[in-house]
Amino acid sequence: MSVDWEQRVDFDRLRKARLERTKATLAGSELGALLLFDPNNLRYVTSTAIGTWERDKNIRFALVFREEDPILWDFGSAARHHQLYCPWLPESSWRAWVSPMRGAMPDETGVPDALATMIHHELRERGLHEEPLGIDVPDAATLLALQRQGLHLTDSQPVMLEARKIKTPDELALLDHAAGMVDAAYEEIYRLLRPGVRENEVVAAAMKVLWERLNVPSEVNPQP
Repeated sequence: MSVDWEQRVDFDRLRKARLERTKATLAGSELGALLLFDPNNLRYVTSTAIGTWERDKNIRFALVFREEDPILWDFGSAARHHQLYCPWLPESSWRAWVSPMRGAMPDETGVPDALATMIHHELRERGLHEEPLGIDVPDAATLLALQRQGLHLTDSQPVMLEARKIKTPDELALLDHAAGMVDAAYEEIYRLLRPGVRENEVVAAAMKVLWERLNVPSEVNPQP
């Protein structure tokens, strides 16, 4: 855990290093920008998280540029939360929007084409609309809408994997912390294993150990 009386994990340094590494890797590629939906990539470039429930919804997305600050679109209350509590990026980086959410908002709602138009506008303002745009895991409705805008889409993962490949000292410290949590969970599993104990009881006990050792609440925002 972070404290004021000892140098441990420096989260400001962690955020800065991750974003700088992503920008540098992007600058060394043929891509003009990145459009990211993968929660792991979003966490890496923006240092934001809104709970485990987001991981299969594609509700959040971000544009990453070579020199400018990234833009993250999130649902309304989350965007406001970021503006209030995430000062490592300017308020203009946190914006409210709704994505097609893996096809839940189909073409007839106008959402996919509205998103694609907005992305095209942001790129055009920066003279990037004719350069390759790296994308990771958009849903099909979003992908097709972006193509209708005439954007040149390509894979963003080589850039992101290269950026994330070498871990910073703070990332290594957090990996050690995570490994210690897992060791504690397995110790609890070993303690519980005996005839008559059900699998769901073991899973519940292991998850309890892991959640109790986190430094932050499991949900930092209300669900939409």
